[in-house]
Amino acid sequence: MSDIVGTQLVVTARAWIVAAWYHHLLTRPVILLDDVEQTGTHWGSNALPLGPGPHRIAASFRYKWQRTARLCEGRTEFTAEDGVTTVLRAQLGVRNTAPFRITGPAARSSD
Repeated sequence: MSDIVGTQLVVTARAWIVAAWYHHLLTRPVILLDDVEQTGTHWGSNALPLGPGPHRIAASFRYKWQRTARLCEGRTEFTAEDGVTTVLRAQLGVRNTAPFRITGPAARSSD
């Protein structure tokens, strides 16, 4: 985790369990918070600072040798409360083309 004090987002990026070894070896998750790509993201828990209020999040993955691809992207919106840690889970789907599903108490569908 992180030593961030105040409002933050903890998003856990997970690959489908059968393919997790493949993704951990060859890919990395991409997390966009309010349309800004977050640096240093990895499979597992990622703590990100943010301000209170409404936000947009997108999760995807790219192969480690790619620079701009965003594969299997899933999106949602959530509201962060001041001084509270918001927890979301970004789960990659079972099929190769299935988008990430982003869930958590604060998440709401943007579809």
